[in-house]
Amino acid sequence: MRRAIALATLLLCSCAITFEGIERALDRALPVSGGVDCADAERLRDDLCDLSRRTCVRSDAAKDDAQLAAQCADGRQRCERARVRVEERCVRGMVDER
Repeated sequence: MRRAIALATLLLCSCAITFEGIERALDRALPVSGGVDCADAERLRDDLCDLSRRTCVRSDAAKDDAQLAAQCADGRQRCERARVRVEERCVRGMVDER
């Protein structure tokens, strides 16, 4: 429910959902120091990876679109970085929950 509200809010404010926007939100959920919000970080990781998957599906359908292929590759790298970050801060017990 919370995820749906966040996505609806983004759409209603005419903001595009982008890799960069999700990563900025992930940075806020996983600050270098202070409390970590693992629930939000995990949700944002999932959102980023879902956006990456959807971009790659579009890229696969448009075989000759080099820009879309580059976005797919970029999204996959961002998804993997997000997975590692969340795992390091939340799964491995290095968490200071709020």
